[in-house]
Amino acid sequence: MNLVIFKFSNFQIFKLPPVKENFPLKTYNTFGISATARYFSSFASIEELDGLLSINQPTGTPGKLPLLILGGGSNILFTGNFDGLVLKNNILGIEKVREDADHIYVKAGAGVNWHQLVVYCIENNLAGVENLSLIPGNTGASPMQNIGAYGVEIKDVFFELEAFHVYEKTTVTFNLYECEFGYLFQFISHAGYYKFVFVFTFKNAVAVAKFTFC
Repeated sequence: MNLVIFKFSNFQIFKLPPVKENFPLKTYNTFGISATARYFSSFASIEELDGLLSINQPTGTPGKLPLLILGGGSNILFTGNFDGLVLKNNILGIEKVREDADHIYVKAGAGVNWHQLVVYCIENNLAGVENLSLIPGNTGASPMQNIGAYGVEIKDVFFELEAFHVYEKTTVTFNLYECEFGYLFQFISHAGYYKFVFVFTFKNAVAVAKFTFC
């Protein structure tokens, strides 16, 4: 059964994505584990997430179900069914937001597949992230672990991210220094209040040469 929910905001009514019951998660995790979620939905905007959270506050609030935000499903192993609410992050979009003498700044939604973002940069002659190709998962998870490969880490191209404060329901921007990046570490993932990354902005150098690898 699907639950249809309407959200009232600023004297307007908009329909939230349907909440599905006993939803199979096999195609939503890379291990292909046959688990189900008691309730499942997805969000493609801050407004949709805010509306879905209003029907189920984060764990710790009396009487509310456990909450799981799901990205690309490549860093999770289900050992059984999830008896709570699973929300899939589908915030998409890639855009160049500005440019200076040294860098082009690219902004991507947290639900964008990471490798597809790398491909976008390569196709647009933007250097900096090509060593990070084929890393599984979505863009929103990349700063959470400071992903890296072949001598390059996210912190080397990172500019800022926008995160969502679970309890206050506000969007907060963190720059490079505030994230306190380390090896497979960053502050946001260890700060319990900030659970969801919406958009991630990083800087690329304009490619000045082409390379061929044989």
